[in-house]
Amino acid sequence: MNITIAGVKYEFDSEKLMLSEARSIEKVCGCTFQEWSERLQAGSMEALAALVWIVQKRENPELRFSEVDFEIGSVEIDEDEVDEVNPTVPSSDTTD
Repeated sequence: MNITIAGVKYEFDSEKLMLSEARSIEKVCGCTFQEWSERLQAGSMEALAALVWIVQKRENPELRFSEVDFEIGSVEIDEDEVDEVNPTVPSSDTTD
């Protein structure tokens, strides 16, 4: 998915999310990663703030969650590339 915040475009690929990032999301949101994904899909502002934090933190590692602030109207998510965040490990085919 592509997310644009105040004119700055970021790419978010849930398959490339680091474990440390997922754990940080759980910590700041007070829920499991699966619940965060569901809240993000449902339009939760806290979940959106966590997403913005993660993508901005990649460029600014010192950024704290409490410092994340943005005009809600300045956030655009590329609807053509929105994939549901999938926290599950892909299953592998088993053959005998």
